[in-house]
Amino acid sequence: MSFNEVQIDLIRRLLRHGDEERVAKALDKFRPAELADLFRHFSASEQAAFVQILVDVNQAAETLSEIPDAILEELLNNTQIDLLTSILARMPTDDAAAAVGMLELERRERVLNSFEASFRERIEHIRNYPKDSAGSIMSGEMLTLPENLTAQEAIDRIRILAKSSEFIFYVYVLNDNGTFVGVVPLRRLISAQPDSPLKEVMVTDPIAVLANEDQEKVAEIVARYDLLAVPVVDEKFFLLGVITVDDVIDVMKAEATEDMYLMQGLSEEDRVYSPMSVSIKKRFPWMVLNLFSVFVTAAVVGLFERSIAEVVILATFMPVVAGMGGNGGNQTLTVVTRGIALGELKFSDSKSAILKQLFVGLVIGLGIGLITGLAAYLWKGNPFLGLILFVAMMINMTVAGFTGAAVPIFLKTIKQDPALGGGVIVTTFTDIVGFFAFLSLATFFLQYLK
Repeated sequence: MSFNEVQIDLIRRLLRHGDEERVAKALDKFRPAELADLFRHFSASEQAAFVQILVDVNQAAETLSEIPDAILEELLNNTQIDLLTSILARMPTDDAAAAVGMLELERRERVLNSFEASFRERIEHIRNYPKDSAGSIMSGEMLTLPENLTAQEAIDRIRILAKSSEFIFYVYVLNDNGTFVGVVPLRRLISAQPDSPLKEVMVTDPIAVLANEDQEKVAEIVARYDLLAVPVVDEKFFLLGVITVDDVIDVMKAEATEDMYLMQGLSEEDRVYSPMSVSIKKRFPWMVLNLFSVFVTAAVVGLFERSIAEVVILATFMPVVAGMGGNGGNQTLTVVTRGIALGELKFSDSKSAILKQLFVGLVIGLGIGLITGLAAYLWKGNPFLGLILFVAMMINMTVAGFTGAAVPIFLKTIKQDPALGGGVIVTTFTDIVGFFAFLSLATFFLQYLK
């Protein structure tokens, strides 16, 4: 269920009139994710009043965890310190650490100093790990038990400790030295004989990730092994925290967004609800770079101004050759970038991957070139024009396949994100090659086109 326009207008009017009781009653049937959507419709004052109501109905922590970062950052920095502290203290440590990182420096220090010592230490521990690492998104709320317990003793202990854990999918087993030695899925624990030792029930050699591991690798592991949570350990296999499936989904969304944005030369900070100044600041430099690439393409076209002037019909088909090359290149770029991101394409396979995409481009170019050349011949009645388009399309689609594969692989080789500006680079390259191939062939056969 989500709010419709009538409900949103009603809540806004109630907020402006200070009728908190009626607003609170209106929220009963809605989940935190749905309540979070309301914030994009509210003014700053309405947001502040709404946060106070969420606190009163004990939904503030869960709802703020669902708010888009662009809105959340401004909201956090405009909320009173004491109110903000009480909200963050109710969040899971990973969400609270992320929220603290959005605060202005002075507010951050004041909020951290307001936390209880143990909670502050957990927050600062998470914040010490590099951004986008497993340690930066792990939660400290997990269930750990010693291996010398029986299954029934473990279940009894879980009943006592359950309130301190964000999610209970697995029980993590430690030996006498505190080393992580096994994991017990709840289903296995419940179905075990009551007197079975925990060390016999647990899964030995458990899957875990190092705290400095990239979050993208964590998502890959969770997806590969169908896990609901993955433990985070240090080099000595001491258990530091756990990353749950909801955090992994957030990672997948973030990584997909990052790749999508980078392919078009955009910044992750540029979102639908980002301030206009941020959007302009982040887009303008890439647009300048794109403008430069367009001028390079225009310079290539300028080499053949005389040919275009003598046979104006060439201008009609220029966008066809360049456009199809750009589309083909971006298709290949998407496939190869995805393969790299999911670990399907290794560096040792680069040569075969590039050759495959080159030949795919060649075959598609032959087919598309044949259709284009035939269409041009039937339309304009000139077989040489059809032949030129056929050859130019074949060349450009072949180059598009090669470039679409080579660009992300090269970027990965030099330790850059494979999606970094790939769309801009590939499109520029195919435009240049497409125009040059088409216009140079047309110039060579110019006497047969007049």
